[in-house]
Amino acid sequence: MPHLLSQQYFSSGFPLHLVEVSQSAIEAHSHEFFEMVYVRRGHGAHFIEGVAYPIRAGDLYVISPGETHFYAPVENSTLRIVNVLWMPPLVEELLRASSLDSLRGAWKLLYVEPLLERETPFAHRLHLSGRAAFRVESLLDEMRREQIAAAQGCEVLLRHLFCALLVLLSRAIDAQGGEHRVPAIAPQQAVVSRAIEYIEDHYAQSVRVENIAAHANISAGRLAHLFKEHAGCGLIEYLHEFRVARACAALLAGDTPIGEIAADVGYNDLRFFNRAFRRRTGCNPTEYREFFRASEPKKYA
Repeated sequence: MPHLLSQQYFSSGFPLHLVEVSQSAIEAHSHEFFEMVYVRRGHGAHFIEGVAYPIRAGDLYVISPGETHFYAPVENSTLRIVNVLWMPPLVEELLRASSLDSLRGAWKLLYVEPLLERETPFAHRLHLSGRAAFRVESLLDEMRREQIAAAQGCEVLLRHLFCALLVLLSRAIDAQGGEHRVPAIAPQQAVVSRAIEYIEDHYAQSVRVENIAAHANISAGRLAHLFKEHAGCGLIEYLHEFRVARACAALLAGDTPIGEIAADVGYNDLRFFNRAFRRRTGCNPTEYREFFRASEPKKYA
């Protein structure tokens, strides 16, 4: 069984590293460092010390140094996971430089409870959805782009982005009443969750508000109001943001032609795709691919 060493990921001495993987299975392993896991896509089981825990898109939790774990997706599913690897000095440094109250929830989630609650590893799990999940994913994407580009000052910016991530996680914990377990979903939130589920399952197809509303079993007008209130953006805006995020991942993952990527994420009009992409990233797809593929992160087993 592989035991991953710190120098494999922190060879430069910088105590933070991101890896995104998309695999049908990830073999059993342990490591010397802390690992925050965010499930971006899919669902399956996560085995920690031989015990299986169900996971799904939006789950976020921490693996402590020395814990043996691996993943197994459900049949015909592929897990897409973002791993944020860090060493304790990074969190301690951020705590010294920040208000303790602003990071208290994330401090417990990411550093204290994983060590104290080994008998119940998922007692400190968060489940993110809607606007909270989108903002966390956006930050993770920005951190990964910074890591790949490795431009001047990237370590300073990565520290700030990681601190911003901790603040968002602390807010999410506060919003869930201080509990780190997955909370019961209120009826209005359940409607919004069903709408997001529909968008994320059908984004590659032609999506109409009426289709989303029918899936959520609510009128289109009422859904639009609830979605804006709970997700912080409109239905169609969320759809475009999600499509562009998937396009960004595809651009970095291989050499698939841009027109094919556009069609794969739901844009049959290449010019419209380019406009939507530029509006959300500040550049066109070709520029995005050329800039961020200067180097790739290490493969994670």
